Amino acid sequence: MTGKSFPFVGRDREISAAIGSLRGGGAVVFGPAGIGKSRLIAEAVRHCRRVGYAPVAVYGTRAAAEVPLGAFASVLPHDVLGDQSGQALQLAAEALRRVAGPRRLVVAVDDAPLLDETSAAVVENIVLHGQGGVLLGVRESEPSGHLENLLWRDELSRIDLAPLAEADVLELMRRRLDGPVDPAAAAFVLSVTGGNPLFVREVLRSGLAAGSLRHDSGRWRWCGPLTVTPGLAEIVAARIGELSSSDRDVLEVLAYGEPVGMSMLSKIAPGGDLESLEERGLIAVAANRRRIEVRLGHPLYGEQIRTRASRIRVDRHRRALADAVQAAGARRSGDVLRVAVWLLDGNADAPAELLAEAANHAYRAFDPALAYRIGRHALTTGGGATAVAVVANSLGFNLRTDSAEELFASIWPSHRGSRIGTAIRRDHRP
Repeated sequence: MTGKSFPFVGRDREISAAIGSLRGGGAVVFGPAGIGKSRLIAEAVRHCRRVGYAPVAVYGTRAAAEVPLGAFASVLPHDVLGDQSGQALQLAAEALRRVAGPRRLVVAVDDAPLLDETSAAVVENIVLHGQGGVLLGVRESEPSGHLENLLWRDELSRIDLAPLAEADVLELMRRRLDGPVDPAAAAFVLSVTGGNPLFVREVLRSGLAAGSLRHDSGRWRWCGPLTVTPGLAEIVAARIGELSSSDRDVLEVLAYGEPVGMSMLSKIAPGGDLESLEERGLIAVAANRRRIEVRLGHPLYGEQIRTRASRIRVDRHRRALADAVQAAGARRSGDVLRVAVWLLDGNADAPAELLAEAANHAYRAFDPALAYRIGRHALTTGGGATAVAVVANSLGFNLRTDSAEELFASIWPSHRGSRIGTAIRRDHRP
């Protein structure tokens, strides 16, 4: 995928809104990291040139934030940048008007909150004095910097970038891979990226590098697990940032147990700062009927955390999740199955009755592989006829009928006439 620009899809409405806003003061483009603010602004600048505007693209950076007019260093004359007379604002405005000539000036600023104070004043004057339009890229949940008074003015429209929809991800993959794409592959990519274009790009690279994303029978298909490559891991790690040990506990518990009720999470990982984690976008809190549930803020956070967590910590979290749900009565749908998986994965002892019931739940949920796995553990701990029936049914589901019939035959004599025996006789007629 090297040497080819990444497709730009799913943003027609936002581009139209951005260009339309330039008849007035312009627009502020909001969104989380990686959602495509920079790309949207770049595409809008190209569109501006085609429709006769005079766009000037600048960037807010931490390196230039301490230098007066640092953001405009590439577009303003040296005499303006080095002015010592105190007329830098006026000289900068005049220079920009000369650049625009008879056309309407448009100043596009990516990472606008990082502008130095003088550059921010130039942008603000353009809007307040009607000298042109502006397009400002702003990351959600970050300080507004020197543009705080401008970002919320009525002269500027607000454009919120949402994640890409499944149809957009499918089209993006089709263009990037130069061929038809299996809709199931697009659905998988959407599920692990949340529709974040930056994550989509890196997941496609990861899938191609690992061979999980491959051309098969005339279509691109996802045929294996997601591999977190170093490039993808670096991007996700940067989004997560630094974590205290207590906050890491919270994210690890969610990575193996989400969704987790707020009260239960506070007991399992009591030292975590949930409010701060939510503000950083690392967790999402929502009401589910009468319970407040907590999830990770993005699916890829779970992949990253599971990759880096130590086995000892992971087993501890799994056992804690199982204990907490059992202590609460395991009343919710799927609780028994989740508890069984946590206990088995956490190398903890599990009652045979619980395992047999969980195996039955897995089979009824059309997951014979999981049913077989749990059922085999139930058999070794005395799970009885129910466990044997689930294991045998799972074997039969996978066309291992000889093994299934042997298991059924082993329990038929002791359950002749019972409900289990009746079901065996009806389905298998030993």
